[in-house]
Amino acid sequence: MDCTDYRMMVTMREDGELGPDRLAMLDAHLSVCGACRVFEAAVRETTALHASLVEMAPPPSILEGVIAEVGRPARAGLFAGWRRFAVPAAAIFVLVAGVIAGGQIGRTTLGADGDADASFGLEYLEEYPPGSVGDLVVSYLEGGETDE
Repeated sequence: MDCTDYRMMVTMREDGELGPDRLAMLDAHLSVCGACRVFEAAVRETTALHASLVEMAPPPSILEGVIAEVGRPARAGLFAGWRRFAVPAAAIFVLVAGVIAGGQIGRTTLGADGDADASFGLEYLEEYPPGSVGDLVVSYLEGGETDE
C-alpha cells in the first residue's frame, strides 16, 4: 500500500467506515509517515469546521423565484431547436467525409493495377508471415534458409 491508500483510509476513519484491523494498520503507518499525519490533521480540521456550521433554511423568496422561473415558457428564437438536429447532422457529415476520404486513399494507394497485397504489404496476413516465429519454425523444419 502507498500513501494514497492510507489517505483514503484516513477519510474512511473520519466517516466511521474503518474496521479494527485496518485501523491498526493505519495507525502504524501514521506513526512513521509525516506527510500522512499532515493530511490527517487537515481532514480532522475540515471535519470539525463542517460540524460547526449551522444549518440555515433558504429565504422564501428564493423558492418563489425558482418556481416562477420554472413555470415560465421556454424562449422561442431563431435557433431554438438547433440542438435537436446538430448531433445527427454532424454524424452524417463525418460519415460522408470518411467515405469520401477512404475512397481517395484507396485510389491513390492502390494505383491503376489494384494490387492490394503490393500496395499495403499484406504479407503479414499469410499463414506464416516473414520474420515471424512461425516462419522461422517452418524454415527450420523444411531445412531452408531464414530471412534473418
